Amino acid sequence: MAVKKKNKPKSSNTDVYYICYKDEIVPTADQRSFIRFNFGAKRWLKNRMLEDDLFMYNEMGIHLHNTPADYKDQEECPWLKQADSLALANAQLEYEQSWANFYEGRAEMPRFHSKHEAQSYTTNVVSNGGHSNLTYDESTGLLKGVSKKTG
Repeated sequence: MAVKKKNKPKSSNTDVYYICYKDEIVPTADQRSFIRFNFGAKRWLKNRMLEDDLFMYNEMGIHLHNTPADYKDQEECPWLKQADSLALANAQLEYEQSWANFYEGRAEMPRFHSKHEAQSYTTNVVSNGGHSNLTYDESTGLLKGVSKKTG
């Protein structure tokens, strides 16, 4: 499905067109395996960040600002280097946003995630002057993408 949207920037007299595409793809068995691996990596990273953050807050009264790279360098999790780095970066952003929502009174305190909850992860793809967000929903088995390109 393609959608064209016409915007006129405030500082310019030219028109800018954004073309968006929405796709649904059924991944192969190998792709599903890789996607499930990334589910686990994202869940492990968010839970580990929360565990470390709560420990430091209870012990020293400070919050950590770790990145996925801090965990990739640890000896106990070399497998994390095989995970999709953009999915892990998005997991970090989601984690930080959950704390921001908590402090601003919009949500409860961040909590640990279970393997049995609905799972999805988002990664970014940049190619040919466009930008895509891909999300895999295990319950439907579909890889959904929304692409945006300036035309």
